[in-house]
Amino acid sequence: MSDCAEFHDMTQLKAIFDSMPHIVALVNDQVGIDMINEKGAAFTGKRNDTVSGQLCGDVFQCLNALDGQVCGLQPDCGLCPLRTKIMATFQTAIPRREEEGKITLLRSGSRTTLDFLISTTLVNVNKTPRVLLNMVDITENKLLKTRLHHAQKMEAIGSLTGGIAHDFNNILFPVVGITEMLLDDLPCDSPEHESIQQIHHAGKKGTELVKQILSFSRRHETKTIPVFLQKVVKEIIHMCRSTIPSHIAINLDMAPECRPVLADPVQLHQVAMNLITNAWQSLYSTGGTIDIKITEISVPNNALPHSRLSSGTYSMLSVVDDGPGIPEDFIPRIFDMFFTTKKPDKGTGLGLAVVADIVHGYNGDITVSSIPGRKTTFTVYLPVMKTHTAQKQSLRQKELPTGTETILLIDDEASIAELETKMLERLGYQVNRQISSLSALALFKANPHAFDLVMTDLSMPDMDGDTLARKMLAIRPDIPVIICTGFSEKIHEITAGSTEIKGLLMKPVVLLEMAQMVRRVLDDNGGGSS
Repeated sequence: MSDCAEFHDMTQLKAIFDSMPHIVALVNDQVGIDMINEKGAAFTGKRNDTVSGQLCGDVFQCLNALDGQVCGLQPDCGLCPLRTKIMATFQTAIPRREEEGKITLLRSGSRTTLDFLISTTLVNVNKTPRVLLNMVDITENKLLKTRLHHAQKMEAIGSLTGGIAHDFNNILFPVVGITEMLLDDLPCDSPEHESIQQIHHAGKKGTELVKQILSFSRRHETKTIPVFLQKVVKEIIHMCRSTIPSHIAINLDMAPECRPVLADPVQLHQVAMNLITNAWQSLYSTGGTIDIKITEISVPNNALPHSRLSSGTYSMLSVVDDGPGIPEDFIPRIFDMFFTTKKPDKGTGLGLAVVADIVHGYNGDITVSSIPGRKTTFTVYLPVMKTHTAQKQSLRQKELPTGTETILLIDDEASIAELETKMLERLGYQVNRQISSLSALALFKANPHAFDLVMTDLSMPDMDGDTLARKMLAIRPDIPVIICTGFSEKIHEITAGSTEIKGLLMKPVVLLEMAQMVRRVLDDNGGGSS
């Protein structure tokens, strides 16, 4: 005991204790508290002058305290990290520094498990051995670390999704492209035409699904365009329907006359996805109904209580579920970052916070109301566009723009390159097909004016399409280049104009898009030299 720190002035010791930013206590060999600092008293909800002489389990409201059997009087006490560390320090006099421990306590009448860093040191107080106990609540820090790991995992999944999507688009490209050409070649009244049409439709559905998945994994700058909420919600329901259990019904009520909102479609997908996902997850165990409604409303000044909306016309999206509801005291915090009503492994507390941030960024608002045990309603208000001219376009246009210019085509996937060649030749163009970026560059160097246009894949071995385009432009600055890709993190860089790319085609490319893009780029460049 001669190595122990000695304390004699209790007033000075108490002043030191109270200056500590974490829980500090003096504990005797019966695991009773002789002194606790102000931080510790505030944590336990007791005055520090009433704690002296009480057992740790009583002071910290251990669950065993319900029966008055604490600090060694119950078998569970042998597992308590607080008691075991205190007793081990008395027995060995060896300090225990910042060891993690989980302690389950009663907090405001509810069972709560908290994580602590616990340190114990043997000291002498007026020549009597005591353990100096330090406790730091690290529950929030551990939760934040878990969420950070989750965010990093989701980022990795997003990157992986992009690569998978690129491969899927390459697989779907021949399905969509070849069936599209076959539909033009086969008589409309033939049984083969109907069969090919079904294959083409399935390929297009696969393409749309890949686009929807990519909308959640792609990192991009906000780009606002006219967006119909009806279309967004339909896409989300279509994508989620296979995930949502069959005992959960979805009722959709959409006013067809609703005008579009000016927003980023990817962000609106996030809003709808989060609200619909939260709704069906709340019904997962019991089943029930989700009612989704989209309508247009006029909001006069101060018409909606507790809302930030100014007067105007708004597109209103409401998502109602008849699940367990949200406790009234949770409602004010429901849009707070990291606040969640779900279990720690089921929710991050980010979804609704992100939704609110997106909606407020468009000068809209989101509200929530709930009747515990009956239903919950989330309502989103987004300002509609003041003017919008609907542009109707036929699904198929027989008169495609054509040409006779010479195109240098590069794609490392031989089947894709062959299909693109057929599509371009069908439009009348002369095509020089290459499946190697290096051989394509050598061919271009040998005779750069032999081509009127370069169309290249983006993701290729040896040299990606972006680099290849820059090298060709260094040789001949006026050569127009179109990038054709299934997915790439460079898409935003290209579309933002940081390189001299004249067009971007997303795989799988349909014949109409290719015909219009090629003709526009060539015409903008003054026409071909052929």
